[in-house]
Amino acid sequence: MRSLLKQLVGESAIYGISGIVTKFIGIFLVPLYTNIFEPSDYGMINIINSFFFFVGIFVVFALDNSAARWFYDTEDLEDRKKTISSWFWFQLLITTVVCSGIILLSGFLSKKLLHTNDPDLFIISAISVFTGVLPIIVQNWLRMQRKAVHTVVFSLLYSLLTIGLTIYFVLMERSGIIGVFYAVVISNSVASIYCIFLLRSWISMKYLSGKRLKEMLVFALPLIPTSIAFWVINSSSTFVLDYFYDLEEVGIFQLGLTISSAVTLFTSSFQMAWGPFAYSIIKKDNAKEVYSTVLTAYTIIANLIALSLALFAYELLVVFTTPNYYDAYLVAGFLSFNSTIYSYVYIIGIGNGIVKNNKPLAISVLLSAAVTTGLLVVLTPMYGKTGTAISMIIGNMIIPIYVYFSAQKRYHIPYKMILVLSLCGFSFGLYLLYLLIKTDVTYINIIIKGILIIGYIISGFIALYLWDRKSFDAIKQFYSNFKTRKNKV
Repeated sequence: MRSLLKQLVGESAIYGISGIVTKFIGIFLVPLYTNIFEPSDYGMINIINSFFFFVGIFVVFALDNSAARWFYDTEDLEDRKKTISSWFWFQLLITTVVCSGIILLSGFLSKKLLHTNDPDLFIISAISVFTGVLPIIVQNWLRMQRKAVHTVVFSLLYSLLTIGLTIYFVLMERSGIIGVFYAVVISNSVASIYCIFLLRSWISMKYLSGKRLKEMLVFALPLIPTSIAFWVINSSSTFVLDYFYDLEEVGIFQLGLTISSAVTLFTSSFQMAWGPFAYSIIKKDNAKEVYSTVLTAYTIIANLIALSLALFAYELLVVFTTPNYYDAYLVAGFLSFNSTIYSYVYIIGIGNGIVKNNKPLAISVLLSAAVTTGLLVVLTPMYGKTGTAISMIIGNMIIPIYVYFSAQKRYHIPYKMILVLSLCGFSFGLYLLYLLIKTDVTYINIIIKGILIIGYIISGFIALYLWDRKSFDAIKQFYSNFKTRKNKV
């Protein structure tokens, strides 16, 4: 098991490299953006992004999920090409139709959603969706083949190009908001040229299979309402805030969300490595034991990162932004934990994926969307952006809870759930405790934060020792081996 965990950690670390660099550069741009964009500008960007997240549901049609499942069903290269080719041509067709409609309605959308007459924002964004088809497929295709280094190099160069172009258009050319979307269109186009070269033998029309496409669509179909509901959970808040308040409130909320997204440096890199890894060891005798150990280790690390970011969100805002944005610290704090909640589904819901049943996920997200919507309507008018953040957390919690029980019925895995829930509750409780005891003196607050983080780490290891001795011993052995190698060097 130790070798398998080492493999997962290694691949997660590799995938995380591009994310770390990209997020660092993104944070570096925040102080520059806040000196150019007002909170209302941030709000406008968020409205556009949220709209196109919704569009993306129908463009992708959950075929990325289906393609991964069928890809691993066989080692036959020709059969795998059928999967990728069928996915590509279907997505290209749907994207063309949907984006053409958006371009035709760009003026109407600008007036209704942005309260201004600037159709170019929607036209350029629609083109960016079309040019982004191949890069999305290639990144998934590389991960399916476990080509971690290639995936990271491609993603890193792709991200750096986007960021570089953003700097040029927004900071140097002073193009305004539309400069952000110019950068995306150009970087997508450049990446697509490379993707065509890379995938040319995989997307040939001779591999297009109506039978395979139908199978994949049937598998993906339950995920469409799920994706819509998931959009409601995570993106509809933008429109609710705009309705009850204004674009400025949306902009401050968006900045808090941006700060909290730093947690995804860990969660996203893990998720990219987890799917291929988890499915590849299905037939191993100790697969269930590995799944359980991974959940425990992931919980400890994810909550440590979320707690640390939540506690120091205010300091990050002071360093990287202007006073107009400091009020985003509570949003960033709460949403730091929200960034980890859904990620648990990838681990505890692996049983549903193994038996090829996505219906429990669909049901859980629909329930979550209903609860989130109700909470948004109640809490947002009362507490503004903070109420929105709290609504998202509560709503998101329903998903892993429901998925866990449904997956256990179909494919039981001996997770240490008491330990996992205790760590999650304890870390969030420490954050709430800080909000109650914080002072007006900066250095005292920093000391308190440090004590709370150290307290979590110590308590985490004590809990691990008491409830999951096997994982504790594995971590201890891993540390001993690392220390030995370091001394030799």
